[in-house]
Amino acid sequence: MMSELARAIDQIAKDKGIPREVLVEACEKSILAAARKMLGPNTDIEAQYNEELGEVELFEFRTVVEEVEDSHCRALLDFFFSPERLGELLEFPGGKRVHHAYRGGLAHHLVTVARGSLKMASIYPHMDRDLLITGGLLHDIGKTRELTWEGLTVEYTDEGRLLGHVALGLEMVAGALREMGFPSPRGEKILHIIASHHGEPEQGALKRPKIPEALVIYYMDQMDAKVSGFLSFVERDSREGNWTSYHRVFQRFIYKG
Repeated sequence: MMSELARAIDQIAKDKGIPREVLVEACEKSILAAARKMLGPNTDIEAQYNEELGEVELFEFRTVVEEVEDSHCRALLDFFFSPERLGELLEFPGGKRVHHAYRGGLAHHLVTVARGSLKMASIYPHMDRDLLITGGLLHDIGKTRELTWEGLTVEYTDEGRLLGHVALGLEMVAGALREMGFPSPRGEKILHIIASHHGEPEQGALKRPKIPEALVIYYMDQMDAKVSGFLSFVERDSREGNWTSYHRVFQRFIYKG
């Protein structure tokens, strides 16, 4: 079935006499501009019109995924970030209030954590780069079932409130690992990264990080969440002067001068 976008492109090309490739290129540029406005002007993404689907696809994730050399990790990421799933993922917020609480925020957060973790691998070259990318991109995948959004309103699903994104992410990834026959111990390490990415039990972790890659992803997750939370709070604050109002979650005023 022809998509609405494909139908519109064909109709405009026919009615206005504009070459179809010009219209396709204009759509790609528009989607790319909108994505960079949402994710940041320096975000490394690509947009390409998929003739089979009749959709413009963004390839931020593909850029990161293609750095993975291990075939099993690559297959796992291809499963979760296929073009169909990736389009859905780009709709999800990364949280309800504190950080990345906007449409597309989850994708932004996952890529930032993966890329940041790779920076640490350049300092500590003995680390497993493929594990860092895979764990970084999948650590919060449970939020696709924990959260739902409509317009500007982000809410928790029933299973999100009952189980939380860590448990949901473990269920999702463990199921995929079993289906793929993913080898040990790397499969267990990926699950451990998801289980431990909150660091401490009092912060929601099921386990404390017990491998270097899990420790890196925990700190990258914390840093991105807190920096994003700082920046968005400053952006929203309308008070005059050099200080924001009191942030209850961070338990401090934030300097904005």
